[in-house]
Amino acid sequence: MAAQPESARLDFILLFRKLTNMTDVFQALAHPARRRIIAMLKARELPAGEISDRLNMPKPTLSGHLNALKAAGLIDAERRGVSLVYSINVSVAEDALSMAFDLLNVGDAAPLGQGTRAPGRKRRSL
Repeated sequence: MAAQPESARLDFILLFRKLTNMTDVFQALAHPARRRIIAMLKARELPAGEISDRLNMPKPTLSGHLNALKAAGLIDAERRGVSLVYSINVSVAEDALSMAFDLLNVGDAAPLGQGTRAPGRKRRSL
């Protein structure tokens, strides 16, 4: 019986989209200010003005960081009156962590401290 090429193609497209989105996520998290914003939003949702005050960051600069995080799907914004209130999008953050763990072989059956290394690569001593 022949393989189902349409199903395989659809699986590939879905995987490609997920990987592309994860690239956006990791690029968004590359900036330390964005990681600080995510850390603040883990505790509770915050309006933009409060984020700006806590980071001592000009609002136009903050806006650029918030837009990068929104574009990656890491945060959501909700208008409440004249304010935008931001919250973390937990499912995207969990997907990013899961993919990072997969890339680092975290959770494999290898005993603690015996993860996979490139051939010929020695363990560093502390």
